[in-house]
Amino acid sequence: MFALYSASTSAAVSHAPFYSAASGVEAVVSTAHAYTARMCAASRWEESQRPDFLFYDPLSYKLAGEEGRRSPMGSWIMVPRTRFGDDLLREMYAHGCRQLVILGAGMDSRAYRMAGLGDLHVFEVDQQTIFDVKEPLLAHEPLAVRRRHVVGTEFTERGRWVADLEASGFDRTAPTLWLLEGLLMYLSHDDTLALIQDVGAVSAPGSAVFHDAVSASYLSQNINVAEKQSLTRVQS
Repeated sequence: MFALYSASTSAAVSHAPFYSAASGVEAVVSTAHAYTARMCAASRWEESQRPDFLFYDPLSYKLAGEEGRRSPMGSWIMVPRTRFGDDLLREMYAHGCRQLVILGAGMDSRAYRMAGLGDLHVFEVDQQTIFDVKEPLLAHEPLAVRRRHVVGTEFTERGRWVADLEASGFDRTAPTLWLLEGLLMYLSHDDTLALIQDVGAVSAPGSAVFHDAVSASYLSQNINVAEKQSLTRVQS
């Protein structure tokens, strides 16, 4: 039903941060997963400053925030992963795909930074804490796509993310590109299996999935990515 791409791992820029009007303090995210999303944005900002950048993300500076820019995610995985996702999206769009779903969207800004995708519908799916911080930062930014749909949900509550996605206008009869970048390592084996099965169940012919993941040995060691990132945040 759909192609699966897997990677396994063992313009003017506003630098003004978003501050809470009530407290005068820059807004921060509230979960470890959301924090790593800001770290990833910081890595995309670093790549965007290179004269030979593989992609340009002008919004990544403010999406990373001060908390993300203190601890950028490793470019060795972030840069090729992002570029692969960009290239796959353009390939799918050229073949008629007009629906992109980003599960674990984090601080992704493809709906704003990728030109030439004017008929695309982008569904960003993630924890609500992401969007509580992200949406005010993007409030006045022009879209590069037909429409952007924000879907706040939880991936560990069986059936919820699919219901939330469809309630936001997702069309299961349309070919879709699914991007799962930096998500599966936060889920248990059972939750991962259920999520991939759900993706397959709502994917029309001609759809494709790209994800990265951790190995079985990683899981067998009970390594908890969220706990590791929480520790990194405390120490930074």
